[in-house]
Parts: sequence; structure tokens; C-alpha cells
Amino acid sequence: MEKRIKVMKRHALLNNSSELKDLMKDPSDCNNYNGSAGPLHSAAMNDSFDAAKLLLDNGLGIDAVSPQGTTPLHVAARHNSEAVAELLIRCGANRMALDASAKTPLMLAAELGHSSIVELLLRQDPFGAVSLELRDSVGNAALHLAAAGDHAEVANLLVSWKANLLALNDDGETAVNVAERCGSRRVLEVLVPRMPGSRHSLPADKQSDCSAMDLALVVLQNRIQDLREAELDQLAERTADGKTLLHWAVVRDSIDCVEYLLGAGLGADDLDATGAAPLHYAALNCADRCCAVLIDSGVDVNRRETTLGLTPLMMAVDVDAVATARRLLGTGRLRLDLADRDGETALMHAARRSNEELTRLLLPAVGADAKLLAQKNSSGLSAIEISHLLGHRAVSELLEPYRPSLDVYPRRNPKNGYCLIINQIYRSNDLDNIRRGSEQDVKRIYQLFQTDLHFRVHERPDLDSEGMIAEMRKIANSGVLADIDYFVCFILAHGHGDAVQGTDGKLVELRDIALQVDAEHCPDLVGKPKVFFIQACRTRGDTGMQYFQSKPEPEDNAKKAPLKISKYIDFLFGFSTWEDCLSYRSIYRGSLYIQKLCDVIEENYDKMDLLKMMTHVCREVGSTPGPGKGSTCYMVPNIKSSLQKDFRF
Repeated sequence: MEKRIKVMKRHALLNNSSELKDLMKDPSDCNNYNGSAGPLHSAAMNDSFDAAKLLLDNGLGIDAVSPQGTTPLHVAARHNSEAVAELLIRCGANRMALDASAKTPLMLAAELGHSSIVELLLRQDPFGAVSLELRDSVGNAALHLAAAGDHAEVANLLVSWKANLLALNDDGETAVNVAERCGSRRVLEVLVPRMPGSRHSLPADKQSDCSAMDLALVVLQNRIQDLREAELDQLAERTADGKTLLHWAVVRDSIDCVEYLLGAGLGADDLDATGAAPLHYAALNCADRCCAVLIDSGVDVNRRETTLGLTPLMMAVDVDAVATARRLLGTGRLRLDLADRDGETALMHAARRSNEELTRLLLPAVGADAKLLAQKNSSGLSAIEISHLLGHRAVSELLEPYRPSLDVYPRRNPKNGYCLIINQIYRSNDLDNIRRGSEQDVKRIYQLFQTDLHFRVHERPDLDSEGMIAEMRKIANSGVLADIDYFVCFILAHGHGDAVQGTDGKLVELRDIALQVDAEHCPDLVGKPKVFFIQACRTRGDTGMQYFQSKPEPEDNAKKAPLKISKYIDFLFGFSTWEDCLSYRSIYRGSLYIQKLCDVIEENYDKMDLLKMMTHVCREVGSTPGPGKGSTCYMVPNIKSSLQKDFRF
């Protein structure tokens, strides 16, 4: 496997998508890097867009972390890979992820002067410029890092997005101080004219005529004594963007200043120019202690700022502030039905960000509120549909049991599925009757249902007519289906009409097989989907089809027997071909129907329900000629369903 991953990384780096596609046919172990960076990191390094898209489409972890703590988005930002960075962001990559030095992708791009990446990340920020407030392990914000490298274009971008000119790193330096120390003349030309009164810090002695910006700096430096000596009317001043001193204290997580200012009478619900209260900034900056003090003061925990309509909880979710989100939920005053301007709730934010921990935290608060779980955003998507669409499988599995019961068959656990394969090879009969190639179908079914879908798979080969019914009855009565949510059965056999042939040459109607697991005979499957996929011919002749120009190997056949399933609910029968038509199988590749069926399910099971996927199967099989050189023969699958809800794997 290690060698395979190395080859994948090389092809990803060189953007060899065709070679990479061949290696992705079995992606089950492609997220195991043995402590090294993965193929998606390699694609991000060289801006290999096609390779990155292929890897993401095959489910590789978008936020996979290397030993250095870097995600693929970190790598794209470091190497100025704009196309891959945009793809990663569009697919839901975590823009706030921190590497081993606590740097975000924005910080790396700012540090290296990659202005196009900086602008891309800022445009995608969920609240103005969230990343501008975050600090690395030594307290540097993105503006400090741009100043150190004399990246004037980046500094200008950051300031235009309202980067905090007064922000201090752990050495007590502003970005201007850093630029002066590093001799960054071009950055100084950008920043100095924008500083209040062209001053970078307060004089050592306290001035009685401090401006709001000066007092904000006092707050950021946590100089409580200077605050206590200021006049009360000065404490009420605001900076140009409408922030009060309380906002600034929360930005810096200066708990002493927060407590003093609240005691001095500053309003805990005062809003800045964007309609954000101090509690919004506490959530945004993961300032958990400040959040606790503000909540105790009785602030409105459900207030939405005016820019994007975000609540403090939504902001906490957007920056992965788990402790802050837990504290907000602990108030018992949150309204989880509130939505932002895109119609998205906090749960949808967690689903979009693929944050398992926050999703687990929100679900008990949501409970079994079907209305809330079914709530749609402005694009008509619920939280579960967002996670499916973005391929966030871990979050999808968490949300699946909570899916509204009237819409989808519930699946309580990813491993609560049972798949039975009745594989009729007819080994004991004459050579012309043996179903050669069927072993390829069985192998493909195992790979999909056992490895990818986590079903329990059980194969029973070569059963006679009575044995097929007996095997189904045995499973129905064994109790093994008691904790099963989904039952799937593959029947690979000769057949005719709606009947399949046992090894004794006798036909068995599918209706008689299905009866063994209906509501009357198998209470364990009441209200649960029962799906049968049948790979078999349904005629002796060629009705409705063209002959192959080369000699085909059709499934054998027998007497037609009509299947009546309309009175049985929760069944789906998928036939490889239409009534009175042949079904074809390659002795080398297996049957066209089973192979295409498995391909479609593998590609779409986390995005579509089964009936929609079966429509894709009909198109794929119906547009593919059968085996044989020069063949002009096409077959079309047939579906019969009495499912009452959507079936999603």
C-alpha cells in the first residue's frame, strides 16, 4: 500500500489524472498515508487541478493533516496554487485549520506574499474577515506576517478588509512595529498613513485626551490601571468601525478588561457597524472566558449581525470553537431554527464544514425535531443533504438516523445492512449451461457492499429450486435481521420472465422468494426496505432486442411467471433486462448490469437515493453495447418498486 500511495502522490504532483484514475479504482486505503502527506497535498503543491478534483471526487479527506499539521489548503496557499485552492474552498475545506505553528492558510499566503490566494480566502470568509483576527503560536496575525516580509500588496488587501492595525503580537508589537524592525519600507508606506494620528503606541504616561483608538490599544495591552484612570465618557467612545472598548477587549480575550468595562456600565449588547455584539466577537475569536462573562451578564445569545445574518453560535461553528459552542448551548436559550441570510442554520454550518465534533454537540439540542432537521436553506437543501452533496461521509452518518422518518428509511448505524448473494453457477450441469464470469460479479458486489457500504455480506452458491426458498426462509427466521435496517439480495441465475432457475432445472417465481421476507413472514423487516437485484434472462428469444453480430453468451431461461408485488410495500426489484428480453454477461468481466449497477452506487451512494441511482443505471446499461466485437445489441434494465420512502445507503 505504501508503494501505491507513493505512486499516487507522484501522479498527483504531475497532474497525471488518467494514471491516477486507474489507481483510484480501489480507494479504500487511499486515506492511509502512514504519517506522511497524502496525494491531495501533492496535487495542491503543483496546482494540479484535474488530479485534485479526481481525488476529491473519490472521497479523499479534504482536510487530511500531514505530520506538520498542514492540510491541502495550507499547501495550496504556501505554493500559490490558486486553481486548487479555489477548488478546495468550493468543496468545503476548513479555511481556519491551524498547522503546527498555529498558522491558517491565510497566514501562510500573507507571509509569502501570495496576494491572489489572500484575496481568494478573504472573499470566501463567512464573516467579513474572520481569519484576520486569528493569531499564530507567537501571536502574529496575517498583517504582522505580511509586514515582516514587506509584502505591500498583501498588506493593502488585509487593511482594506479591515485588518486590525492595533493588534499586538506576543512581543507587544503592532504590524507597523514589525515593519519598522524588519525594514519593510513598502509596507510602512501602506500602514503608517492609516494609523490614528500616525502613532503606533501610547506614550508611557497616561494622557487625559486619549482618542478611542488609543483607549482600544490600552484595552488590547490589558492595561487596567490606565482604563481606571480614564473618564467614564471616554470609556464610552467608539472607533471608526463602531467597536466599543468592550468589543476590543473581547477580540484580545482580555478577561480583566471585559469585567472592568461591564462593571463600568458599558452595554454588553452594544453593536458595531456590522451589527455585531461583543458576544459575536467572543465566538469569532474562541474567547471562551469572555463568552462566559457576557452570557452571565444576560446578553441576547440569538442576536444576528447584519452582514450575513450570523448568530454567535454560527460563528463559533464556522471557526470550530467547540468550547464556545458548548457554552452557548448550555444557556438553554438558543434558537436553533434561526438561519443566516442564505437560510442556513447552525447545524447546516456544521454539516458544510464537515465538523463531526460540533455536529455531535448540536444533535442532542436538535433532538428529534423533524421540522428543524428538515429545514431547508435558500438552495432547498437540508443539513443531511448538504453533507451528502459535499461528500462529508462522517457527518452524513451522524445525521442519517435523524433524517425525517416520513422522507427516508432510517439507518441507525452504518453497519446495519445485510446483503445475500444467491449465485447460481450450475457447476454440476453440462458445460454449456455453466454461468462463466459470474464470479466477477460476486467479487464486485463484495467490494462495494462489504468494503464501501459496510454491509454484512453472505453468499450461497448453487441452490436448487427448493433451496432458494429454504435459504430465504432460514435467514428470515434466524433473528439475524432483527437489528438490520436494510436488506439487499442479489440473484445471479438463468431465468425466464419473473422466475429464476435452480440447479435442478426447475423455475421458482421471485414472488415466492420475496414472500419469505414480507411483513407476514419476517416481522424483523417490517417497515424496512427489501431490495432484490436479479441478473437473469427473461426469455428464450430476442424479443425487443437486436442480436449480437458475434456469438453472445445469453442467460438461459424457462417458463414465464408474472410477478405481483404491488400489494407488498417496501420492496424494490431491479431486473437486468426488460420482460421477454435476453440478459448478457462476459465470461471475463462479468455481467454488464451488475458491474454498472455497482459502479453507479459506488459513485453516488452518498448523494442520491436508490431510485434515482437506478435511473442512472438504466441510462448507463442502455447506452452500452453488449459483449462481442462489433456488437449493436443494447439491453435496458427494468425496475419495479413499492418503496414508501427514499432509500439511501
